[in-house]
Amino acid sequence: IPQLTRPALKTGVSYQELKSGFVEINGRKIRTASISSLFMARKIADTLRQWIERGEFTVTQAVEPLSTSGTVRPLMLRQPEKVVASREKDRHRDTILIDHERCIHCDLCIAQCPHEAISKDAENFIRIDPEKCTHCRTCVKICSVGCFE
Repeated sequence: IPQLTRPALKTGVSYQELKSGFVEINGRKIRTASISSLFMARKIADTLRQWIERGEFTVTQAVEPLSTSGTVRPLMLRQPEKVVASREKDRHRDTILIDHERCIHCDLCIAQCPHEAISKDAENFIRIDPEKCTHCRTCVKICSVGCFE
């Protein structure tokens, strides 16, 4: 939800409610999801452990400090778009929808697709190549925010 139009959560939303998968905002039941992936966190931690063990991970001083002057402009999000990737022969069952409104552009789906069927277009939207997609649903399983259905 864009920062400028974000509705206020009701007071007293508990972690348990957030973790349950739904909260109520302005009388509407809204789906919630984690913005991190336990699978990818473990994979990153394992890679980091390997680098440390081999002596390939070093920490250096900051090259340049972050600027403290200037202003911050809010990011304006594009309108959501649903894209369908499907095989013509079995359209009713083998369909994967992409909810661009949920996408946080982490690119895990691109990295994890075993058939290299997922990419980004010129406008930075996730696209599925229906010729390469085998509907293995790896993208559905790997997405931490539920972009794929």
